[in-house]
Amino acid sequence: MGHGWVECQHGRIPLPAPATVEILKGAPVYSANVEGELVTPTGAAIVKTLAHSFGHMPQMRVQNTGYGAGNTEFPFPNLLRVFVGETDSSVPFHKVSIVETNIDDMNPEFYNSAMEKLFLAGALDVFTTPICMKKNRPGALLTVICPEEKAGAVSEVVLRETTSFGVRVTSGERRCLDRRWVDAETEFGTVKVKVGSLRGEDLTVSPEYEDCKKAAEIAGVPVRRVYEEAAEAFKRGQKQ
Repeated sequence: MGHGWVECQHGRIPLPAPATVEILKGAPVYSANVEGELVTPTGAAIVKTLAHSFGHMPQMRVQNTGYGAGNTEFPFPNLLRVFVGETDSSVPFHKVSIVETNIDDMNPEFYNSAMEKLFLAGALDVFTTPICMKKNRPGALLTVICPEEKAGAVSEVVLRETTSFGVRVTSGERRCLDRRWVDAETEFGTVKVKVGSLRGEDLTVSPEYEDCKKAAEIAGVPVRRVYEEAAEAFKRGQKQ
């Protein structure tokens, strides 16, 4: 981001422009220590809309390159270069933060409340792992995976809702199948099914547990039977 002032129809405003700052909320930014407007509101809107994550360019096979040039003089070439390519992985990846802490002195009943608030704060996944800590005390490793921009909020929840004195935050990548929900018609009623696909090919089918449980209670049958019937019903529907 540049610094300084710019004249516009509303008068003299500071850089980066207030509109630019508002649009880039949640995105990582840094100062280039250059006087002038390096990012306009229009440019910020395009980047914020099209980008699903921010960071270094991933390893990829370059397929095309685009250039743009400006008239303003800077201490460096006023050029913008865009690469279009395909990553080595066929599964799309997203940058995430991994927030962790070791706990050995908390009432286990408190984990449920902490997890609920972590998901509300933007966590993508929350889980605990049994560990052995100093003096051979049994403990738990609390791990939270979240978007990079949610790491601060998630860390605060951990510190407020647990007995932890600190957290570790590292960066990672999350690769996921495309997901969609479909309704499967079974002899026990309609059950929602989560389907994971890759480039249009369905790879994973997972009936919604709560739907299966409710249908099983009404029909007086095991949950597993409803679960299996929902999965088969989805597969039959795909073949038709």
